[in-house]
Amino acid sequence: MKQKYLKTILGTILTSLLVIFTSCQQVPDSETVTIRSANSSWIQELFQTEVVNIGLEKLGYKIERPKQIEYPAIYISLANGDL
Repeated sequence: MKQKYLKTILGTILTSLLVIFTSCQQVPDSETVTIRSANSSWIQELFQTEVVNIGLEKLGYKIERPKQIEYPAIYISLANGDL
């Protein structure tokens, strides 16, 4: 019984350490990161994209002008790392 509690406590400690160390990654400087976005031709998506871009600009990120393309092209661009 005592060994069971010891294993549980040790597992909890190791899991906590794993979470702590993996979350301590270096964050890139927002001034050096340029964000590229895209939206489809729907007006609702244009509005949402602009709201998000304004928020990111206020956080200090550089935002390129959003590209207006259709969904299949957006998915391919995301998969290739173009967006």
